[in-house]
Amino acid sequence: MSAADILRPLENRITEFDFQKYAKFKPHSVIIQKKFINYSYDEFGNQIIVKPDLSQKNLNSLMNLEKGASGQWNGYMSPGTRRKVKGIIENYLTAIQLNTSMAFPKSFPSQEIYPSFLTLTLPAKQIHCDNDIKKECFLRFIEWLTGDKEKGASGWGVKNYIWVAETQKNGNIHFHLIIDRGLPADRINRKWNQFIERLGYVTRFRNRQNYIYKNGWYVRKDMLYERIEQKRKACRAMSQKFNKADAVNEEKKRQLKAFNSGIACNWNNPPSTKIHAIQNIKKLTAYVSKYMTKAPEINIRLQEGEKLIEENGRYFIQTEIVEKSESIEGHQIETVLSERKEVQVKFRNRYIRGRIWGASKILHSDNLNPYTVALETFSMVTTTTFDYRTVKISQPVYTTDIFGNRMFSHMQKVEKENVIKNSKRDIDPPNVNYDSSRYVQFLTEMYVPQKDIDKATSKAGEHFRHYGGIIIPLENPQKDILKMYSPNMYARYADHYQQMFAMLYPDNNAK
Repeated sequence: MSAADILRPLENRITEFDFQKYAKFKPHSVIIQKKFINYSYDEFGNQIIVKPDLSQKNLNSLMNLEKGASGQWNGYMSPGTRRKVKGIIENYLTAIQLNTSMAFPKSFPSQEIYPSFLTLTLPAKQIHCDNDIKKECFLRFIEWLTGDKEKGASGWGVKNYIWVAETQKNGNIHFHLIIDRGLPADRINRKWNQFIERLGYVTRFRNRQNYIYKNGWYVRKDMLYERIEQKRKACRAMSQKFNKADAVNEEKKRQLKAFNSGIACNWNNPPSTKIHAIQNIKKLTAYVSKYMTKAPEINIRLQEGEKLIEENGRYFIQTEIVEKSESIEGHQIETVLSERKEVQVKFRNRYIRGRIWGASKILHSDNLNPYTVALETFSMVTTTTFDYRTVKISQPVYTTDIFGNRMFSHMQKVEKENVIKNSKRDIDPPNVNYDSSRYVQFLTEMYVPQKDIDKATSKAGEHFRHYGGIIIPLENPQKDILKMYSPNMYARYADHYQQMFAMLYPDNNAK
């Protein structure tokens, strides 16, 4: 081999982008989407991934911070925020479910990790600003749960938590809270009452109860009807049978018991907290995330194909229209067009001043993501070949006269190496993850009815569906289906959440 052969460039094969079909395995659904991974090359020829432009996202974050500093909060949880909070709750609870015994602690305080779902309310009409209640009562309550016993705090050992603030129909603010410790209900209630009494809410409750029952106990029908409806909704959410007569008798007994308890303590310990029994909830993550991220009720009814969009405090109804056309080659083409119309939205519940939700610092981490797998990866590559040929060309020969002038002499045939460069673009055969693909195929073809898939997918909009998006809703928890039908996938799914659990609780041993 000559030196010239060594220096010749070899065949080039460059990946321009990867086209991925991937699946997110959420606790009660599988979401299938498609994406492009664009590549570029640095000055040394190394392949690098071109990251998306985050300038708009950063700009939106700065605008939100500006709003908070000037007090211009929207006051309601936007769809994007609801998705973010829902994702945190799902991943947080799944990590706990897969790595603990989920057994309620036998003694208190306990260092065992056990998710508790609390609701904190005001027992009397709210007369203080939302921010004052959060500052003087709710944040002090969080400090009591998470505080260090050696510093004089409770020492309950709560490490991670997430909370959401909402308003009730009566206008009062209330809080939903998930913590990672099991606590006695009576201690929770007494402590919350202690904090809200800083603003006089227990005293106002006592005065009102003494007035209501000045002539003795009776069944309060307004409360009876409200509790029956709550019971009906709870049974529907947990797929349980609802019996109205039993619900009425149960509520009458509850009212009488509450009356006797109130008289015994002179109405100084109102039932202002509720601990939800998670053992009785069939779909824990789905129930809790839905409960904590409810969309605010509005005065607008959306038609099929319409979505309500919020941008910087303004609301639009977005309608997605599919237009069909025919290409030059005769192929059918679908184009999704979006139309927007600004609307004035009225909310049935009042807005909240200040922060709407919060969480412990580590729950804001970008590492809390659902288990995601690339089902298929297609690579677009450009292959460049070099063809070397020796050709004869005519080249002029020059001479110099006695005066030093350059003069043409004649044409001479010489050999020259000619390089022909050819480039061809191809899509490589897909790299398939067979375990994941077979599991998704099983869900779509045998386990989940097509009508359920179509219904769930349609809710995400035409753009999502048109570009290959699919939502597969699951009646049973993902972990149970994986464990039964795809043990290999379940092992990787469990490992993903084991790593997440270790990040959340580095000093705790998994079950």
